[in-house]
Amino acid sequence: MYAIKNHFLAGPMRQGFHDMLIAVHLQTHANARESSAHEYVIPLSKDLAGKNVLMVETEDRFPQIMGIAHSIRPSMAAEDVRAIIPREAETKLQPPAFNFAALKTHVMGALVDATQRAVMNCRDLIGGDNLNHFEPLLKLFDTLLVIGLIDDEEMKDVLCLIHPMAFDKNYIPGTTQKGLTEIDLAEGVKIQVCQILDHMCDMQLRHRVESLIAFAEGFVADLQQDQCQRYMDIKQTDMPPAEAAKRTKEFRCPPKEQMFRLLKCKARDDKDTMLLDDDVEYEQCPMADSLQEQLRDFCALVVSKVGCKEEEVDVTVVDSIQIDDESSWVDSLAHLVITVPPAPPALDSRSDRRGCENFRLMIVAMLRRWAVESFIESPELIRKMFKLLLRQYNGVSEMMNAMGKTYVLHERNIQDIEDFIIYLNQVRCLLSVQFESTEESILKRGLWQLMNNRVFFQHPDLMRLLSVHENVMTIMMNILTAQQGAEHDGGEEGQTAEAKRDASEMVVACSRFLCYFCRTSRQNQKAMFEHLSFLLDNATMLLARPSLRGSVPLDVAYSSFMDNNELALALKEEELDKVAVYLSRCGLQPNSELIAKSYPDLGWDPVEGERYIDFLRFCVWINGENVEENANLVIRLLIRRPECLGVALKGEGQGLFSAFKEAIALSEDIRALEDGAEPEMLISSQLGENPHYPSKEEEGEDYIDLGAATLDFYSSLVDLLAKCAPDPLAIQAGKGESLRARAILRSLISLDDLGNILALRFTIPNLAAASIDGNPSPAVLLWLRLHTGPLPGLLPNHKQSVLLFLDRVYGIDSQEMFFYLLEQSFLPDLRAATMMDSPRATESDTALALNRYLCNAVLPLLTNHSHFFSDAEHFSALLDATLHTV
Repeated sequence: MYAIKNHFLAGPMRQGFHDMLIAVHLQTHANARESSAHEYVIPLSKDLAGKNVLMVETEDRFPQIMGIAHSIRPSMAAEDVRAIIPREAETKLQPPAFNFAALKTHVMGALVDATQRAVMNCRDLIGGDNLNHFEPLLKLFDTLLVIGLIDDEEMKDVLCLIHPMAFDKNYIPGTTQKGLTEIDLAEGVKIQVCQILDHMCDMQLRHRVESLIAFAEGFVADLQQDQCQRYMDIKQTDMPPAEAAKRTKEFRCPPKEQMFRLLKCKARDDKDTMLLDDDVEYEQCPMADSLQEQLRDFCALVVSKVGCKEEEVDVTVVDSIQIDDESSWVDSLAHLVITVPPAPPALDSRSDRRGCENFRLMIVAMLRRWAVESFIESPELIRKMFKLLLRQYNGVSEMMNAMGKTYVLHERNIQDIEDFIIYLNQVRCLLSVQFESTEESILKRGLWQLMNNRVFFQHPDLMRLLSVHENVMTIMMNILTAQQGAEHDGGEEGQTAEAKRDASEMVVACSRFLCYFCRTSRQNQKAMFEHLSFLLDNATMLLARPSLRGSVPLDVAYSSFMDNNELALALKEEELDKVAVYLSRCGLQPNSELIAKSYPDLGWDPVEGERYIDFLRFCVWINGENVEENANLVIRLLIRRPECLGVALKGEGQGLFSAFKEAIALSEDIRALEDGAEPEMLISSQLGENPHYPSKEEEGEDYIDLGAATLDFYSSLVDLLAKCAPDPLAIQAGKGESLRARAILRSLISLDDLGNILALRFTIPNLAAASIDGNPSPAVLLWLRLHTGPLPGLLPNHKQSVLLFLDRVYGIDSQEMFFYLLEQSFLPDLRAATMMDSPRATESDTALALNRYLCNAVLPLLTNHSHFFSDAEHFSALLDATLHTV
């Protein structure tokens, strides 16, 4: 504080001490407020109801930047300086406290003194020149203004310093009293003045938005009451049903369409309808005439207040600094030789009620004077001047843009919003920093708190308005870019591995948050869909870790269009081709990460391949329906790259049934190794040469059964191909493309392979044989405790995919085929389900999966083909067995 108050410091030192004070104590708060400068989160409180800064009666000689703003903004927080900070407290540090009251008092006094010195043309300015004299003080004042520490009286004092003629009621015309806009300033000082005025315009805009919301709250209440009254009038009258239906159509429309109908009162003689759906007929606005007049009057008031009016400029404000473009060089020379004081302008009492207009004209005149008085060298100053000038003539558009960033909510949510903003600001502070362990902890905690806040799911539009997803995406981009740069530059192997692991953890945290963000609403899905290209560029990360399923960039990519037909149709061919390229790599080379963990080398990668197939499944199957355009494209991409189909289906592969048998054998051998079986007892070729497999204890949640992974890959691929199958109606219509697609799918998987796979049996525990006196034996209880998860080998969901392919691609077109499937597949599966229907197997995932398979796939298929049960006397024994089993 001593250095700030010292008048004898050199200019650079004076600038440095002020910058250090701002950076240490104020910059964090200023950045938080700046990041939310164009976000208007307004609670509907009682204090807001009577606010209206647009009325002429509420205006004085000052612009309407005074008073309390009701928007929820980041609050200022600081803590005392401590000599020792525990490590666990590093993630919760706040800026150090300071005597802000004393600082503000000094700044206000120093500004008055500095302006007086400059007006008197003092030879020895503080700091040595005009730049160092004004810039540090104005920069400090601007920071205090952004934070919200400047009260109304201090704001008025500063406005009087900027232009006393417009705002100082004690100003005496004809005197030498001048303001900052009337004296020569360095370009750096002009930049700070522009910033201060720009922030004052932001405050003025915020008050105007709040006034509009206050009007809308009361107007909508009256509008709803009017709607209710009209509905009750129609209900109580005795009119024909057709007429009543026509009159009540308004109340049966969606809210958005109702709003469009009510806003047709835009102009009395305007017959142009709003942009509605094609089936919406034009009709007279149903709103009451009094409400229409009220809305028109308020709109006219807003336009007259915010827009640019074509009227004479108030000479009392700008005459003293306007330059006559028509003056000759003789007059200019005379003004240089002989100083002629301006004539005392006549006082106009209207200026006491035109504070906003005076403020606007003062800014315009100031910028005009700066533009003509000297050559401007600073590009930054030119940008700020043009931005500030545009704001003076772009008020209506500025209000419209601000309303697009406005969110209104009930006052009971104020505390939740304030807590949300605290952690959102912490995340925003990480946008421009290099991540270390502390920053990583702050990011994880911040994202977790944001997701746990109830407004995250209750107010999805607010999340999009606050650009939460944009901030998290920016952090993830920075992390991935830094990681790629570190790998490209090289470095020590240990440091690179550790940095990669830390980056992966942060990417997982960001991806998990973005997946939840996509689930909040379809509009938020659309917002994330814009980043699909970047997500697919980094879609190969962390796919070999089952514990991170749902928390990697690929999961965010398909979450951005999952169950959204509109966005699925917006997918581009190059985006799907990129996924097909990744999938083809999985068919050509093994997973190096798994091999490094001592997993056997299969020659290809079914683990990551299954994840890419999942992505393609979400592209072609939306809400239980086939997306024909995407399905045809996916078939072409898969056929173009046969490696995508796995080892069994590409080229001269052994076929799907052989691949299933090998995968089942591998999965059973892996389970046998876990149970301590001898290597000689193994039958799988993949484990024959090297009978070693990582243990579950070492891998934990990232343990992978490669046999089960292979089965998952092929079943997912079969499911994808089944969902790509053309619609039966298109086949019946004889469409050439549909017929070609079906022929391609039939050529990939034979009907015999499908039948043989469906005839395979599930591995289930024989609980009845292992029971003693009706109770399970200790061995069975131990087995159930140790094997509550899925059993090795074939699972019900694998059969479900095969059955779906059989039904959609081949179809069951004969009674013999139907009863063959019933005898060889469905009946044994039903018997297995009855065996698992026991209290002894309540904890078994196999029983639940088997029931899902039967209820979702088998029983609907039997129902759809129930006509085959007629005239089936020669299958009576099979039917009796089926009925007995059920």
